[in-house]
Amino acid sequence: MNLMKAFGIDVLFYGSSKALVAVTWIVIISTLTKHLSPANYATFWQIFTLIVGAATIVTTGLVTAFRRYYGQFEQNKTTHLYSFAATGVTRTVISLGLLCFIPAFLLSAYIGGWPISGSLFALTIFSFASAALFQIYSGHLMAKRKTIYFLAMTTAQAVLFLAFCSLGIFSGDAKDVLLAVLFLGLSYVAVVQPWSLTAIRQTFKPFRNTETRKWEREFLFFGLPLAFMNGAFLLGNMGIQLIIANMASPHDAGIYAAFSAPIERLVGFMASIAAMAFLPLIAVKWDQNQRSEVLRFLGLVVAAVALISTAISVLLVVFNDQWVTLIIDKRYKSGIDLIPVLCAATIVSTIASILADVLIVEKKTVHLAVFFTISSIVGLVFSAVLIPIAGVSGAVIGRLISAVFACMLICFSIWRSLR
Repeated sequence: MNLMKAFGIDVLFYGSSKALVAVTWIVIISTLTKHLSPANYATFWQIFTLIVGAATIVTTGLVTAFRRYYGQFEQNKTTHLYSFAATGVTRTVISLGLLCFIPAFLLSAYIGGWPISGSLFALTIFSFASAALFQIYSGHLMAKRKTIYFLAMTTAQAVLFLAFCSLGIFSGDAKDVLLAVLFLGLSYVAVVQPWSLTAIRQTFKPFRNTETRKWEREFLFFGLPLAFMNGAFLLGNMGIQLIIANMASPHDAGIYAAFSAPIERLVGFMASIAAMAFLPLIAVKWDQNQRSEVLRFLGLVVAAVALISTAISVLLVVFNDQWVTLIIDKRYKSGIDLIPVLCAATIVSTIASILADVLIVEKKTVHLAVFFTISSIVGLVFSAVLIPIAGVSGAVIGRLISAVFACMLICFSIWRSLR
């Protein structure tokens, strides 16, 4: 199967999954914004960002290692080593992630002024662990190109979260946040449990030897910089929300969250599925020194993503009143002016995420960690400076500046590496 055909098949299934999840999340956002006040929605969305962002931080390095190296194991007919190594390193990552998440939650709760309680703490820990396991197994499916299973799993999680939210009773006070966090954790557990009791146990059998430990270390050393990279993403995302909440108001932070989430999913739709399909396919060809073919293919992918993302952005800007009225409660409509800059920031950041795959196959994950950390800090500084001048729009401009800066750094590094 040639590269383009394989990529097209994967994009079809990943695209179907992302489309279903995106539509479901639009309904979820509509449901939550109709039942939660902007302040409560801001609190939930900050907690949600922390849960998913932290789960991504602790798992993406491992997931990317799976996607980067699985083809090599398959080519050498040593997939049993992959399974054994994946077992040990998964346990290590989940354990360390839980230890790191607790202080991160407490610090975020203090800064964000969340209505912290024992129940909220326990439910957030539960949701984080569930999300981390979900992401690791999703990455395992991507590495093996089990696209049908991936489609079923990711779609089912979003649909279950929507079902729980729709059936839940929202009382109009801080208990709403507890219910929403509980529903989030349950949606992950309900989906992961069937796979974790069957496929994971069959695939990740406990066994360790010298070769297995060597690959565990390889996965960890490869993935650790990506954990810092995703920490930078979380820093940028959470940072902007907290800056808005403290320098403007929690009401404004809720409005920003209500608009940024659907735009990220709609405008970044094509980029996210391209990134899923791209890395496992190019890794083996890169190791076989077929780099010219990979780079030509990369150019086509980036051009297609930019074109589709721009077209979606134009539709969102032109028909802003219609889609905002459809999915977001009228209390949030003042954020309609944020749409153009949010779309631009998402387009640039999605292109950067695809270009980053070149540095991943080059095993220069440390560079990515440094680049995205620097760009996130730059974006937060600009956001803090611009909010007193332009309000919430200033924070969104800071986010756009951060994305442009990251893209420039990655392009420069690729040019230096491959010239």
